[in-house]
Order: sequence, then structure tokens, then C-alpha cells
Amino acid sequence: MPEGGVPLGVAMMSGFGGVDLDVKPGRADVWVDGKYVGEARDLDGYPSYLWLKEGVHRLQIQKGGYRLFDEQIEMQAGWRKDLRVRLEPGESAPPAPKPETKTSGGGQDERPREKKY
Repeated sequence: MPEGGVPLGVAMMSGFGGVDLDVKPGRADVWVDGKYVGEARDLDGYPSYLWLKEGVHRLQIQKGGYRLFDEQIEMQAGWRKDLRVRLEPGESAPPAPKPETKTSGGGQDERPREKKY
């Protein structure tokens, strides 16, 4: 698999550009245009970049105990942008709630269980 998960030529034809995030701390959470997309460490080129449609986007990065990073970035199709962010100590709230993840092995399952007799 190529660096970033997708060849840049394919991304260009699809109207996407890639952001290669280098964020400290790496477990900081990333939002784009108000939607949670994942942890920064998963968007550093291995396994994938942060793929964004061509245009202007609002990028927010947050971790408890640090100040919120909040900037507009402009993407061009087929381009890769390197973005290095060092969060500063301080306090900030997440920009929006993170989606709930289902747990496995001991967590509550949202589906009703079928009774077996």
C-alpha cells in the first residue's frame, strides 16, 4: 500500500488532497468541519493521510489538558500538505461530541438479545 493509503493521482481524479498530520500529542482527536474523524496518530501517513475534498475546511485538534488548535486549511486535489502541530498546555473542551463506539467482549451491546429456551 502506498504512503497515505491512496496514490495521489487517484486522489486528484477524485477531487481529494491529503494532509500529512504530525501532531504532538499523537493521541489528540481531530475534527474537520465539525465532524470527528479520528486520532491524529492514525492520520500521519501510516496507515493514511487525512483526505479532504478540494476547498476550504475547518480543522480542529483537541486533547484534554491542551489548548484547542483551530484553523482553516485550503486543499487542492492531488496535493499533499504537511501540517505540524504542537498543542500547547492549557484547557479546552472538545469542539463536538465524539461518536460512540460499540464495545466488544463485556461491553453493552445496543441490540436486544434473543432469548434461548
